Amino acid sequence: MGRHHLHNRTLWACLAAVLVLRITAVQAPFAQDVFDTVALSTAQRAVYLLTSSSVLLTEHARRAVYSRHGNAPDAGEASRLEN
Repeated sequence: MGRHHLHNRTLWACLAAVLVLRITAVQAPFAQDVFDTVALSTAQRAVYLLTSSSVLLTEHARRAVYSRHGNAPDAGEASRLEN
């Protein structure tokens, strides 16, 4: 993800909308009835956040390792090179 992605307002608006809709579906009583969900416990929220951010954290760690050892292809280019 390049620096230009951080300035993409449409992307950030979509991400915010998804976050609000997910929280609403799980936390709001009227939405719980519609989607047949229940509120998450604190431990369940922690697992959700760690799981959902694991790809992002792994990619940042990979880039940090490769930046110390020289330039390496990005994730998409690396998969194309392996095939």
